[in-house]
Amino acid sequence: MRACFRPNYAAIEQAREILQISKPVKVYVRTYKNRSLFGRYCGERDGAHVISLPSDLRAATASRALWHELQHAAQAERLGGFEAFEATVKQEEKDFRVDGSRGSDRRYNRMPLERDANAAEKASRTLSLVVRI
Repeated sequence: MRACFRPNYAAIEQAREILQISKPVKVYVRTYKNRSLFGRYCGERDGAHVISLPSDLRAATASRALWHELQHAAQAERLGGFEAFEATVKQEEKDFRVDGSRGSDRRYNRMPLERDANAAEKASRTLSLVVRI
């Protein structure tokens, strides 16, 4: 399926400033076969944060997902890097007894890192990070 949006890198630069993200961001729009994925912060590669978005999202949903994942990138920087972020996620999953289903699990959305990213997503509606195509 062809995406109906593309990343707006000028807006992403503004979002980086707002969220105080120091490293560049690369966004990949991908087709997923069996997806329950809203977006994914994939980590760091070549000195940049890597975020993946499903191609079948509507543009408005893709922008919200991108804000959410950018907040995870900001969290990773504050925690000292992707490995520290992943360790914190694993600990929060253990503390909140999350079974790995992530987004569909209410307990997952109660984890501090997710609550923080959800708040960033909701506060972001004034700046779209994607362009409709």
